[in-house]
Amino acid sequence: MHKPYGVIKNLTKERLAMLVLSSQSIGQFLTSIGLTPSTGNARTARQRITADGLDASHFAGRGMKGFQKTDLHRARVSATKLSRYGVTVEMILEASSHGLHWCSGHKIFLPADQFNPGRATCKRCEADRAFCRVHDLPLGWYSAKLAEQDGRCFLCRRTPEEANPKKLVLFLDHDHACCPGNKSCVNCARSLLCSRCNTFVGWIERHPDLVVLIADYIAKFRKPLLGS
Repeated sequence: MHKPYGVIKNLTKERLAMLVLSSQSIGQFLTSIGLTPSTGNARTARQRITADGLDASHFAGRGMKGFQKTDLHRARVSATKLSRYGVTVEMILEASSHGLHWCSGHKIFLPADQFNPGRATCKRCEADRAFCRVHDLPLGWYSAKLAEQDGRCFLCRRTPEEANPKKLVLFLDHDHACCPGNKSCVNCARSLLCSRCNTFVGWIERHPDLVVLIADYIAKFRKPLLGS
């Protein structure tokens, strides 16, 4: 038997093109030029995919491009990536049945409504990354500071869900004499505040002389309570 290169080299371009176009598969093409394709012990692609957890019924009359993955196949693929965290196929299937998704930031399963569509990290992780990027702080600074404050605004003690239900984040209070604008650094970042407290602190910082005047003004016009 000739080597494949020798057989193909002896064919004209026109003859080779005609054989390729008329062949339904690589095996048929090899047969048409006088070679016998080797089968060996290799499984077909369809057999391999079916054995890996894909539903063979999806192949009927559709070809290889039409197959659909089953939950078992997805769980096996995910378990391969998450095995370093001790996650198994059974754990993934159990979590999925309860509407939980794996967060690659927290390294735990969380409810699906805490994720934006198609994202591998939850909304909190995305907010953390965006916060640190905008304020030029090390990744994880927001999460560490929020945990230090028991998950609440440093002043009024409201949670991010109570203070900012749409974005679920608190705001950075920092010394503007060090870093003007939104940018900050680890030296001037002070704490996390809700929008209301952050606005008040910023205003008082810019107008400290008015604080005492405002307090006196309110006290002057405060009316006594009835019955006192």
